[in-house]
Amino acid sequence: MGIERRQSARYQISQSIKLSMGHESFFEAESVDLGAGGLRCRSTYALEPLTRIFLMLRLPSDSGDYTLQTEASVVHVRRMDEVYEYGIQFDPLEQADRDALNAHLASLSPEP
Repeated sequence: MGIERRQSARYQISQSIKLSMGHESFFEAESVDLGAGGLRCRSTYALEPLTRIFLMLRLPSDSGDYTLQTEASVVHVRRMDEVYEYGIQFDPLEQADRDALNAHLASLSPEP
């Protein structure tokens, strides 16, 4: 069994996110779970560990949707047939992004 390095709870989600390398062309991925420090997602696009990316994730709320836009790093990759699963760690977030993410996470149920 591997060592758990995650420092925050994960919340199961399933929604489309946009990823980019170099802020140029975007590709879509499907999020699997989300936490204060990062997320797990799946895509048919191949990325290597330590790849620097830019991501956009819509955070729905009662007061209106917020789009989290941040730099991040791919920390691990697992190939599953034709799909790749990525663990992504956010760079330190701006206060407004952190507040919106925490509010969104508070509305979700943590994974068991």
